[in-house]
Amino acid sequence: MRYLIAGGTGFVGEHLRRHLLAEYAEVAVLTTDANKKDGKHYFYWNPELGICDIQGESSFDAVINLAGANIGQKYWTKKRKKTVIESRTITTSFLASLIKSGKIKTNYVLQASAIGFYGDQGEHWVQENSPLGSGFLAEVCQKWEDSAEKYSCPRSILRIGIVFHPSEGAFPKMIMGLKWRICAMLGNGKNYISWIDIDDLCQMILFLSKNKHTGTFNAVSPGPIQTLNLLRKLIEKSNRLSFTMTIPSGLIRLLLGDFSELFLSSQQVSSSKIENLGFQFSVGTYDLFLKKYKKYWDKF
Repeated sequence: MRYLIAGGTGFVGEHLRRHLLAEYAEVAVLTTDANKKDGKHYFYWNPELGICDIQGESSFDAVINLAGANIGQKYWTKKRKKTVIESRTITTSFLASLIKSGKIKTNYVLQASAIGFYGDQGEHWVQENSPLGSGFLAEVCQKWEDSAEKYSCPRSILRIGIVFHPSEGAFPKMIMGLKWRICAMLGNGKNYISWIDIDDLCQMILFLSKNKHTGTFNAVSPGPIQTLNLLRKLIEKSNRLSFTMTIPSGLIRLLLGDFSELFLSSQQVSSSKIENLGFQFSVGTYDLFLKKYKKYWDKF
Protein backbone atom coordinates (compact mmCIF):
# COMPACT_ATOMS: atom_id res chain seq x y z
CA MET A 1 0.00 0.00 0.00
CA ARG A 2 1.01 3.60 -0.51
CA TYR A 3 0.42 6.09 2.32
CA LEU A 4 0.61 9.85 2.70
CA ILE A 5 0.96 11.22 6.23
CA ALA A 6 0.29 14.84 7.18
CA GLY A 7 1.93 15.51 10.53
CA GLY A 8 4.36 12.68 9.93
CA THR A 9 7.36 14.18 11.70
CA GLY A 10 5.86 14.38 15.21
CA PHE A 11 5.91 11.75 17.96
CA VAL A 12 3.00 9.67 16.62
CA GLY A 13 3.75 10.41 12.96
CA GLU A 14 7.36 9.25 13.13
CA HIS A 15 6.41 6.01 14.90
CA LEU A 16 3.65 5.43 12.35
CA ARG A 17 6.02 6.04 9.43
CA ARG A 18 8.48 3.45 10.75
CA HIS A 19 5.62 1.04 11.50
CA LEU A 20 4.27 1.28 7.94
CA LEU A 21 7.73 0.86 6.42
CA ALA A 22 8.15 -2.31 8.50
CA GLU A 23 4.97 -3.56 6.82
CA TYR A 24 6.66 -2.95 3.43
CA ALA A 25 4.37 -0.04 2.64
CA GLU A 26 5.48 3.01 0.66
CA VAL A 27 5.24 6.17 2.78
CA ALA A 28 5.34 9.85 1.88
CA VAL A 29 5.16 12.69 4.39
CA LEU A 30 3.85 16.25 4.15
CA THR A 31 6.08 18.49 6.27
CA THR A 32 6.09 22.19 7.14
CA ASP A 33 9.87 22.00 7.53
CA ALA A 34 11.31 23.20 4.21
CA ASN A 35 14.74 21.85 5.18
CA LYS A 36 13.37 18.31 5.43
CA LYS A 37 11.83 18.09 1.95
CA ASP A 38 13.57 15.77 -0.49
CA GLY A 39 11.07 15.59 -3.35
CA LYS A 40 10.71 11.84 -2.90
CA HIS A 41 9.58 10.88 0.60
CA TYR A 42 9.13 14.31 2.23
CA PHE A 43 7.15 17.09 0.56
CA TYR A 44 6.89 20.65 1.79
CA TRP A 45 3.51 22.19 2.42
CA ASN A 46 2.18 25.27 4.17
CA PRO A 47 -1.60 25.06 4.67
CA GLU A 48 -1.85 28.67 5.89
CA LEU A 49 -0.32 29.93 2.64
CA GLY A 50 -2.01 27.30 0.49
CA ILE A 51 1.29 25.74 -0.64
CA CYS A 52 1.83 22.05 -1.39
CA ASP A 53 4.76 21.02 -3.58
CA ILE A 54 3.97 17.32 -3.78
CA GLN A 55 5.62 15.94 -6.91
CA GLY A 56 5.49 12.82 -9.03
CA GLU A 57 2.93 10.12 -8.36
CA SER A 58 0.20 11.65 -6.19
CA SER A 59 -2.09 8.63 -5.82
CA PHE A 60 -2.30 7.03 -2.38
CA ASP A 61 -4.23 4.10 -0.97
CA ALA A 62 -4.78 6.11 2.21
CA VAL A 63 -4.09 9.61 3.50
CA ILE A 64 -3.56 9.96 7.25
CA ASN A 65 -3.93 13.41 8.82
CA LEU A 66 -2.24 13.76 12.22
CA ALA A 67 -1.31 17.44 11.85
CA GLY A 68 -1.89 19.89 14.71
CA ALA A 69 0.04 21.97 17.24
CA ASN A 70 1.01 20.14 20.44
CA ILE A 71 -1.91 20.64 22.83
CA GLY A 72 0.18 20.53 26.01
CA GLN A 73 3.40 22.18 24.90
CA LYS A 74 2.50 25.71 25.97
CA TYR A 75 0.15 27.47 28.38
CA TRP A 76 -3.24 28.25 26.82
CA THR A 77 -3.13 31.97 26.23
CA LYS A 78 -5.73 33.41 23.88
CA LYS A 79 -3.12 33.40 21.12
CA ARG A 80 -2.10 29.80 21.84
CA LYS A 81 -5.71 28.62 21.78
CA LYS A 82 -6.11 30.19 18.35
CA THR A 83 -2.96 28.41 17.16
CA VAL A 84 -4.13 25.05 18.53
CA ILE A 85 -7.49 25.31 16.75
CA GLU A 86 -6.27 26.74 13.44
CA SER A 87 -3.36 24.32 13.16
CA ARG A 88 -6.03 21.64 12.93
CA THR A 89 -8.91 23.26 11.08
CA ILE A 90 -6.86 25.08 8.42
CA THR A 91 -4.70 22.01 7.80
CA THR A 92 -7.70 19.69 7.51
CA SER A 93 -9.60 22.07 5.22
CA PHE A 94 -6.57 22.54 2.98
CA LEU A 95 -5.96 18.80 2.76
CA ALA A 96 -9.61 18.31 1.84
CA SER A 97 -9.28 20.89 -0.93
CA LEU A 98 -6.18 19.15 -2.33
CA ILE A 99 -8.08 15.87 -2.48
CA LYS A 100 -11.17 17.45 -4.02
CA SER A 101 -9.11 19.19 -6.70
CA GLY A 102 -7.23 15.99 -7.55
CA LYS A 103 -3.81 17.32 -6.55
CA ILE A 104 -3.77 14.43 -4.08
CA LYS A 105 -5.63 11.33 -5.23
CA THR A 106 -7.05 8.89 -2.72
CA ASN A 107 -10.23 7.04 -1.89
CA TYR A 108 -9.72 6.98 1.88
CA VAL A 109 -8.71 9.43 4.63
CA LEU A 110 -8.03 8.66 8.27
CA GLN A 111 -8.48 11.85 10.26
CA ALA A 112 -7.12 12.29 13.78
CA SER A 113 -9.19 13.78 16.58
CA ALA A 114 -8.99 13.23 20.33
CA ILE A 115 -11.00 11.96 23.28
CA GLY A 116 -11.02 15.55 24.52
CA PHE A 117 -14.26 15.60 22.50
CA TYR A 118 -16.06 14.10 25.51
CA GLY A 119 -14.82 16.60 28.11
CA ASP A 120 -14.48 15.74 31.79
CA GLN A 121 -16.72 12.72 32.48
CA GLY A 122 -15.71 11.70 36.00
CA GLU A 123 -16.42 7.99 36.45
CA HIS A 124 -18.92 7.77 33.55
CA TRP A 125 -18.06 5.62 30.53
CA VAL A 126 -18.37 7.21 27.10
CA GLN A 127 -18.45 5.79 23.59
CA GLU A 128 -18.46 7.17 20.07
CA ASN A 129 -22.13 8.17 20.12
CA SER A 130 -21.82 10.03 23.43
CA PRO A 131 -22.53 13.78 23.20
CA LEU A 132 -19.95 16.52 22.92
CA GLY A 133 -18.53 17.53 26.29
CA SER A 134 -17.56 20.96 27.57
CA GLY A 135 -14.23 22.75 27.85
CA PHE A 136 -11.56 23.96 25.46
CA LEU A 137 -10.49 20.46 24.34
CA ALA A 138 -14.07 19.62 23.39
CA GLU A 139 -14.26 22.85 21.39
CA VAL A 140 -11.03 21.99 19.59
CA CYS A 141 -12.22 18.49 18.70
CA GLN A 142 -15.61 19.67 17.51
CA LYS A 143 -14.09 22.21 15.12
CA TRP A 144 -11.46 19.68 14.04
CA GLU A 145 -14.08 17.06 13.20
CA ASP A 146 -16.33 19.63 11.52
CA SER A 147 -13.43 20.44 9.18
CA ALA A 148 -13.23 16.75 8.24
CA GLU A 149 -16.74 16.98 6.83
CA LYS A 150 -15.15 18.67 3.80
CA TYR A 151 -13.45 15.49 2.59
CA SER A 152 -14.89 14.31 -0.72
CA CYS A 153 -13.99 10.65 -0.16
CA PRO A 154 -14.74 7.98 2.47
CA ARG A 155 -13.10 8.70 5.84
CA SER A 156 -12.73 7.60 9.41
CA ILE A 157 -12.16 9.76 12.46
CA LEU A 158 -9.91 8.43 15.20
CA ARG A 159 -10.44 9.97 18.65
CA ILE A 160 -7.06 9.31 20.17
CA GLY A 161 -6.42 8.94 23.90
CA ILE A 162 -3.19 9.75 25.74
CA VAL A 163 -0.48 7.97 23.74
CA PHE A 164 1.89 6.05 26.00
CA HIS A 165 5.58 5.42 25.38
CA PRO A 166 8.12 5.23 28.23
CA SER A 167 10.47 7.88 26.83
CA GLU A 168 8.38 10.01 24.46
CA GLY A 169 5.15 11.97 24.51
CA ALA A 170 3.10 12.67 27.63
CA PHE A 171 4.01 9.64 29.76
CA PRO A 172 7.55 10.70 30.78
CA LYS A 173 6.15 14.04 31.93
CA MET A 174 3.47 12.30 34.00
CA ILE A 175 6.07 10.29 35.94
CA MET A 176 8.83 12.90 36.00
CA GLY A 177 8.77 13.35 39.78
CA LEU A 178 9.55 9.68 40.38
CA LYS A 179 13.11 10.22 39.18
CA TRP A 180 13.62 12.29 42.33
CA ARG A 181 11.51 9.88 44.40
CA ILE A 182 8.58 12.30 44.46
CA CYS A 183 5.12 11.02 43.61
CA ALA A 184 3.55 14.28 42.47
CA MET A 185 -0.23 13.93 42.68
CA LEU A 186 -2.28 16.53 40.85
CA GLY A 187 -5.61 16.58 42.62
CA ASN A 188 -6.80 13.44 44.42
CA GLY A 189 -5.42 11.04 41.81
CA LYS A 190 -8.82 9.44 41.21
CA ASN A 191 -9.23 10.84 37.71
CA TYR A 192 -9.25 8.21 34.96
CA ILE A 193 -6.81 8.29 32.05
CA SER A 194 -7.86 6.63 28.80
CA TRP A 195 -4.62 5.79 27.04
CA ILE A 196 -3.18 3.71 24.21
CA ASP A 197 0.25 2.20 23.61
CA ILE A 198 2.01 3.82 20.64
CA ASP A 199 2.39 0.50 18.80
CA ASP A 200 -1.27 -0.36 19.27
CA LEU A 201 -2.20 3.04 17.87
CA CYS A 202 -0.04 2.48 14.79
CA GLN A 203 -1.51 -0.99 14.33
CA MET A 204 -5.03 0.44 14.67
CA ILE A 205 -4.37 3.00 11.95
CA LEU A 206 -3.08 0.23 9.69
CA PHE A 207 -6.11 -1.93 10.52
CA LEU A 208 -8.61 0.81 9.65
CA SER A 209 -6.85 1.94 6.48
CA LYS A 210 -6.31 -1.57 5.12
CA ASN A 211 -9.96 -2.47 5.61
CA LYS A 212 -11.24 0.99 4.64
CA HIS A 213 -13.51 1.19 7.69
CA THR A 214 -15.47 4.42 7.91
CA GLY A 215 -17.00 6.21 10.89
CA THR A 216 -15.72 7.44 14.23
CA PHE A 217 -13.58 5.24 16.48
CA ASN A 218 -12.01 5.65 19.90
CA ALA A 219 -8.27 4.91 19.90
CA VAL A 220 -7.90 3.87 23.54
CA SER A 221 -6.89 0.69 25.32
CA PRO A 222 -9.67 -1.36 26.98
CA GLY A 223 -8.28 -0.52 30.44
CA PRO A 224 -8.43 3.13 31.63
CA ILE A 225 -6.41 3.71 34.78
CA GLN A 226 -6.61 6.18 37.63
CA THR A 227 -3.62 8.50 38.01
CA LEU A 228 -2.89 7.26 41.55
CA ASN A 229 -2.79 3.63 40.43
CA LEU A 230 -0.64 4.52 37.42
CA LEU A 231 2.03 5.99 39.68
CA ARG A 232 1.78 3.34 42.39
CA LYS A 233 2.19 0.46 39.95
CA LEU A 234 5.25 2.05 38.41
CA ILE A 235 6.75 2.67 41.86
CA GLU A 236 6.28 -1.04 42.59
CA LYS A 237 7.83 -2.09 39.27
CA SER A 238 10.85 0.18 39.63
CA ASN A 239 11.31 -0.43 43.38
CA ARG A 240 11.58 3.30 44.00
CA LEU A 241 10.03 4.28 47.31
CA SER A 242 8.71 7.80 46.79
CA PHE A 243 7.37 10.65 48.85
CA THR A 244 3.83 11.56 47.83
CA MET A 245 3.21 15.25 47.31
CA THR A 246 -0.41 16.23 46.67
CA ILE A 247 -1.29 19.47 44.90
CA PRO A 248 -4.98 20.35 45.47
CA SER A 249 -7.09 20.57 42.33
CA GLY A 250 -8.42 23.98 43.43
CA LEU A 251 -4.90 25.38 43.51
CA ILE A 252 -4.14 23.89 40.09
CA ARG A 253 -7.24 25.51 38.61
CA LEU A 254 -6.36 28.82 40.25
CA LEU A 255 -2.81 28.78 38.89
CA LEU A 256 -3.44 27.30 35.45
CA GLY A 257 -7.00 28.30 34.59
CA ASP A 258 -8.35 26.44 31.55
CA PHE A 259 -4.99 24.71 31.11
CA SER A 260 -5.75 22.64 34.22
CA GLU A 261 -8.20 20.66 32.08
CA LEU A 262 -5.24 18.71 30.73
CA PHE A 263 -4.26 17.46 34.19
CA LEU A 264 -7.55 17.07 36.03
CA SER A 265 -10.06 15.72 33.51
CA SER A 266 -11.32 12.19 34.05
CA GLN A 267 -12.42 9.99 31.15
CA GLN A 268 -13.33 6.33 30.84
CA VAL A 269 -13.57 5.84 27.10
CA SER A 270 -14.80 2.60 25.53
CA SER A 271 -12.82 0.76 22.83
CA SER A 272 -15.58 -1.81 22.16
CA LYS A 273 -16.57 -0.44 18.73
CA ILE A 274 -13.24 -1.14 17.07
CA GLU A 275 -12.79 -4.39 19.00
CA ASN A 276 -16.13 -5.56 17.58
CA LEU A 277 -14.66 -5.07 14.10
CA GLY A 278 -11.94 -7.56 14.96
CA PHE A 279 -9.10 -5.34 16.16
CA GLN A 280 -6.99 -6.90 18.89
CA PHE A 281 -4.79 -4.97 21.31
CA SER A 282 -1.31 -6.23 22.07
CA VAL A 283 -1.12 -3.96 25.14
CA GLY A 284 -4.65 -3.80 26.49
CA THR A 285 -3.85 -3.13 30.15
CA TYR A 286 -1.45 -0.90 32.04
CA ASP A 287 0.18 -3.98 33.59
CA LEU A 288 1.01 -5.23 30.09
CA PHE A 289 2.41 -1.81 29.23
CA LEU A 290 4.75 -1.97 32.24
CA LYS A 291 5.74 -5.53 31.30
CA LYS A 292 6.41 -4.61 27.67
CA TYR A 293 8.84 -1.87 28.60
CA LYS A 294 10.43 -3.62 31.59
CA LYS A 295 13.95 -2.64 30.53
CA TYR A 296 13.06 1.02 30.97
CA TRP A 297 11.94 0.58 34.57
CA ASP A 298 15.02 -1.49 35.39
CA LYS A 299 17.11 1.58 34.52
CA PHE A 300 14.67 4.08 35.98
